[in-house]
Amino acid sequence: MGDAMPLTAAWINERREEWGRKHVDAMVRAGMQGERNCFYAIEGGYIIGMPFDWSVEVVSAISMGVMSGARYLVALRDPKTGEAVIDAAYPAEVFHGAH
Repeated sequence: MGDAMPLTAAWINERREEWGRKHVDAMVRAGMQGERNCFYAIEGGYIIGMPFDWSVEVVSAISMGVMSGARYLVALRDPKTGEAVIDAAYPAEVFHGAH
């Protein structure tokens, strides 16, 4: 993941420090093996993991990411709430208007 998806890999490493390697690695592995609601990422033309069940937040984040050409978008299950924690790098134009 690191070479093809460096922003995703960096975010995953931050979550390992915050939430613990055991939980994060288990969620990434589960998502990569086809289990929903664990791990999902889009970066540089690659899509890995399995999507989360659709909620307004998930649909909005993924739609905005795909339609805006976000540099990356990643979702990982929070160990406390079980909900998707989503991070993305959207182009500035998304929030400031196209120039």
